[in-house]
Amino acid sequence: MHDKDSAENDGYLWMNAIASGRLELVEASMTERTCPMPSGRPAIISAAEAGNTPLVALLLSQEKDLCDNAGRTALMHAAIHNHLTTAKELLSLAGRQTNDGISALMYAAWRGHLQLVELLACFKNGVELGLQRANGETALMTAIRMGHKSCALVLIKSDRELNKQMADGTTALMLAKTRDIAMHLLCEANLLRKGGLTALMTGAMQDLDEVVEFLAPYLRDKRSHEGYTALMLAARHGNAKSVKILIKKTGELGLQDKQGRSALMLAAHHGSKDCVELLLKGEGHLVDYKNRRASAYTTNDDLRLLLGLFNRGDVDTEGLTTLMHAARLTRPEVVEQLISTQLKAQDSIGRTALMYACLCGHESSAEMVPVVSMLSAEAGLCDSRGRSALFYLIDNPHVHGLTGEARANISSILLLLSSELSLVGPKGLRPLDYAITQEKYGVGALIYNSAMALHTGNLVSIRAIIVSMLNTLACGVDEEYEDSPMREDARALTDFISSSFCDDGPFLAEELADQMESICRDTELPGCCICLEQEAEEVMVPCGHLTCCKSCLSKVHKVCPVCRAPVQTTIAPLFREETQHSKDLGESRRMPPRSTVMSTLSLIAQEPHLQGSEPLSRTSSPSSVSSTRYNLTTGSQSLRLEVDSEMELSDSTTRSESPSVGWPA
Repeated sequence: MHDKDSAENDGYLWMNAIASGRLELVEASMTERTCPMPSGRPAIISAAEAGNTPLVALLLSQEKDLCDNAGRTALMHAAIHNHLTTAKELLSLAGRQTNDGISALMYAAWRGHLQLVELLACFKNGVELGLQRANGETALMTAIRMGHKSCALVLIKSDRELNKQMADGTTALMLAKTRDIAMHLLCEANLLRKGGLTALMTGAMQDLDEVVEFLAPYLRDKRSHEGYTALMLAARHGNAKSVKILIKKTGELGLQDKQGRSALMLAAHHGSKDCVELLLKGEGHLVDYKNRRASAYTTNDDLRLLLGLFNRGDVDTEGLTTLMHAARLTRPEVVEQLISTQLKAQDSIGRTALMYACLCGHESSAEMVPVVSMLSAEAGLCDSRGRSALFYLIDNPHVHGLTGEARANISSILLLLSSELSLVGPKGLRPLDYAITQEKYGVGALIYNSAMALHTGNLVSIRAIIVSMLNTLACGVDEEYEDSPMREDARALTDFISSSFCDDGPFLAEELADQMESICRDTELPGCCICLEQEAEEVMVPCGHLTCCKSCLSKVHKVCPVCRAPVQTTIAPLFREETQHSKDLGESRRMPPRSTVMSTLSLIAQEPHLQGSEPLSRTSSPSSVSSTRYNLTTGSQSLRLEVDSEMELSDSTTRSESPSVGWPA
């Protein structure tokens, strides 16, 4: 036990002597040394690291072959810490390498210690020169990589440092960052890096414009194993300075790799706008082997539009046109330029540019309405699911219709999409129904208002047509019953019908029905005086007696059954559009049945929009032709009404055909 404690004390004396750096203490404790330093490092390494040359000289004879755990010698430690005098004392250790193959010269070059580099490069005819570490790097490569130009220029003078390559093929020339270094390494110009890359290509990838400009005349138009040129690699890495130099000094513009990709396509993929602008004019027309242009390679919206405009519209890999992207981004200036070439195009799922504008635009954007307006010719088109642009507007997360500005914009858009308001989408839903199911109540309210406005416009046009018909009817009744005792009753009925359209205070539907029923009850017709079964339908003219039904009319023999007066013709008690004043006995003319008038009155009472104060005129004269047409224009809509004046009697005496209304396509 005493011997063990004594050994430990002797060890501490030795360590303390080395740590103190005092030569006399080291000499006194050398004979009692029993253990190394605590870290396992030899004492000579600690002395070299501290730059204690006398102590190094004292220990050299006994510890010159000792290294630290990484295999570094005392000379390497002196080189790392730039102890020139100590390094000179340790030159006998030159030429050795660490476990990773690093030499003392490499350490000096790494740290940029010029005097040590000069010392080690010349010792023993350059025993340290040409050595390579495990990855193939030399001292020259290390100096260049670390940017120690002075050290590199010293090492370049030795041929033993030149034409060396790292494991991946990298040379000193490929590591050069400045022209003054590269110009001394032209002997390495033909050496290739892994993948067939030249020094010009590596310089272009790093955007070393000095080196690229210097090497371009020597290594122009070379290709890598994948077909890349220096220009392609510069563009791929977004190095605009190198791209500009290579366009001028090489003939690589317009070349394509083994997949048909050009420098412009690679620049677009990188998203470099500067490179794209430099290459666009020379390569904008190129397509790869899959027939794709550069715009298909970028995810940058601005670049996609820039590239698409150059070709007046492109199509990306998903089938989206440049016009669709412009609509999606709400860019009216781009949309305007592409409408002539890409309007009504649909992508792989049937979407149009208008659908993208409605889906992606912002409700408060001032540009959204102009974009939709320019694309409104696509309204009515549906995607593969049967959805129109209006359904996409409802799905737009930026459209809610809650603010005044938003409501104004959306209302303008709905006016442009009015043709889609009644379209039926998936699951049989119309746009209004779909908005409610999606809980877009603000948008739904605007859709409802737009639909009602459009519907009201049509109803106003219908009102104008009906008013015109009533004018014609009133004039016809006046002429037909001018000399008849029934004239006042007939005129009262036409006035009543007219008032339902024109009175300022419209009747309720129930009121109108009650009044019509009262008139019908007051003027209830008697039965046929011949068969006594059917209702009397025919009035004898000129006596005016309502005598018989249609079936018994042939039995009258031109004599009134009541007064026996001669009968010139017969008329029905219902009002007619006809203006013909005489007909042969046995012919009958009728107006639409009472049910038609009642339905019309109910419609007008329920639609206040059809009410008005426009008076009915009795000044127009009825037409004498069998078919009368009225062409009316209300606002922007032109409607045509056809009334068949000669209506055939049906088999039933209580039914007749109603006028047909024809709408222009």
